[in-house]
Amino acid sequence: MKKNASLLITGANGFTGRHACQYFLEQGFHVIPMFQNRAHRETIGSGITCNLTNKSEVMKVIKQIKPDYVLHLAGRNSVIESWTAALEYVEINVIGTLYLLEAIKQESPHCRTLIIGSALQSDSMNEIKISNPYSLSKTMQVIIAEAWSELMNSNIIIAKPS
Repeated sequence: MKKNASLLITGANGFTGRHACQYFLEQGFHVIPMFQNRAHRETIGSGITCNLTNKSEVMKVIKQIKPDYVLHLAGRNSVIESWTAALEYVEINVIGTLYLLEAIKQESPHCRTLIIGSALQSDSMNEIKISNPYSLSKTMQVIIAEAWSELMNSNIIIAKPS
């Protein structure tokens, strides 16, 4: 990653997002934190509010920023909550990711995107093992991101924590 490059960090108010913002600021990057709502924004300071499940809002943000890099950390991540909000998990973790990737393809095609998977996602298309709605949403997110990268010739990296 080149210094002074613009780095959009989605989910900037989460545990990993807050630490990532701090780290990349210290490394000399132009960090643009992105939050789901204003309440989250006030905890870190300046940044952009954007609902990833709103396609036009995502497109507008990417068009405005034209980031060099995106660190995509936004999403829902509670296994327990996922049982009562399964559709919301798919909307945010899968559809929100698709909206982000499409906006990047259209408005900032030079951008490199890092998507963080989950230790609970399934490892193989041949042996998909889903144990809860959260792992389903993260497995779908990764499958779609991998396919998108190949089909659209997009620069997407997927990291799976272990």
